[in-house]
Amino acid sequence: AAFVAGGSGALPPAESSGPAKAIVQLAAACGVDEGELFAMHSGELLASLAKEQDQWQGDSPGQKVLSVLMLGSPPEVLTGNLQGLVLLLACVMHRDREPTLRLALLRTLDAVFEDPARGAAFVPVAGVVVEKLIQESLVWKAGKVAAAVRYAAVVCLGTMLSNRMCPRNSLLVAIHHGELIPTLVGALEEDYYADTRAASCHAMRHLLLVAGDKLTDEHRRAVYPELLKRMDDSRNEIRIAGAGVVASFFEAMPDEYDETNTGYLLKGFVVHMDDPDAAVQEAVCAACEVAARKKPGCVGDAMKVARGTHRHPRYIDKVMEAVKR
Repeated sequence: AAFVAGGSGALPPAESSGPAKAIVQLAAACGVDEGELFAMHSGELLASLAKEQDQWQGDSPGQKVLSVLMLGSPPEVLTGNLQGLVLLLACVMHRDREPTLRLALLRTLDAVFEDPARGAAFVPVAGVVVEKLIQESLVWKAGKVAAAVRYAAVVCLGTMLSNRMCPRNSLLVAIHHGELIPTLVGALEEDYYADTRAASCHAMRHLLLVAGDKLTDEHRRAVYPELLKRMDDSRNEIRIAGAGVVASFFEAMPDEYDETNTGYLLKGFVVHMDDPDAAVQEAVCAACEVAARKKPGCVGDAMKVARGTHRHPRYIDKVMEAVKR
């Protein structure tokens, strides 16, 4: 561990980093390639790391070794050591552990999910990853460092979901255990970093695309008022992203979803189709066209009201064409 844990900072090691270079040198000294080295020693290495993990801080040698193992091991090595690896990660990524330690490992996990083969190794335990690794750092805590951890967590969740590395049933179990949607909704309202709000829109959109049709009405009532708040965000790119999430909400909602709540959502949403920013108008119009396929009556009623107040009828006419189809 001491040999491979060079460098500084709580970041995942790049291929050119001290730890990664040390692995290459060690493999060469042993007359094997890096994959073979990991395969030969990963089990005992994880056991050694597990014994010392309660002493880790963000810049600990052990954290760097674990990151090198996750990013450098062949996928089959990760698969073969999955139980021990996830148990270790659950310990060191608990919400009460040191923030920069969790930040470093969230960045490592995000990098794993950007790799199709390595990310796929975690699919069998995807629900545990969401609940015990990522969600732990979505819980709100005061301070800028905690805000940086939340950002890393929501980015990691978005990467996992958008790359389809969390099966639908695993995600539904995590949702129904009760904490995922409230913590993700909280990230949508992040004050410290606007980028967290943007990343939360990305994660929420993919959550809805994966499992939105199986959410309860209570879940939907918790989500859509927060989506309307994002339509009043100070940054137009977040408002546009928010409109994309609303489109996913409409796409995922069942045909039998009650018209009262649909009407409430449309009432607060359609007004933004008259926004001064053309890109916001386009995004809202596109979402309303999606809604028209599910609830043509509700959307038609909303367009009739809008026609009396909006400055330009072009987008209203476009949505009405979708209503009539």
